[in-house]
Amino acid sequence: DEEIPIGAIKSQNPRAGQQALEGDAVTIIVSKGPSPVIVPDVRNKAEVDAGLALKAKRFDVSLKYEESMEVEKGKVISQEPSAGTSAPRDSKVTIFISLGIQVPDVTGDNESTAKNKLSSFNLKSKVSYQESTTVQKGKVITQKPLSPEYVSRNTEITLYVSNGTRIPD
Repeated sequence: DEEIPIGAIKSQNPRAGQQALEGDAVTIIVSKGPSPVIVPDVRNKAEVDAGLALKAKRFDVSLKYEESMEVEKGKVISQEPSAGTSAPRDSKVTIFISLGIQVPDVTGDNESTAKNKLSSFNLKSKVSYQESTTVQKGKVITQKPLSPEYVSRNTEITLYVSNGTRIPD
């Protein structure tokens, strides 16, 4: 039944081309379809690896993307149906891929507020001080990467903080 769709005639007796008398019984066997397959666990796998693992089991793969502070960017957060359940071959398995964390915009925040905000998003920070005639001393001039880029947790965000202006001698 592995290659014969559900409901299709698998075999018959007498066979096609054989003669039968009028009124003779014809026996048919109807396919139950392919055996269900156990859905593999693809959580925390890279998007490509997860897709290949599911396609190897002959599943139709559907991708959805969402933010995650816990799962690394580009890896599978969850899947439907769940791992370990059985599903028909060629049925759809949806995998939810992590976009990572959207970098918050801390431009204009003071240095400590910016660092705390990034930390609350599981992001690291590094500070580089620059002169500025337009941004008050201690405030973030810009940052890299910029908001709204998506990154993995623990990514280091560089904060360019104003140290005021240098007064000429």
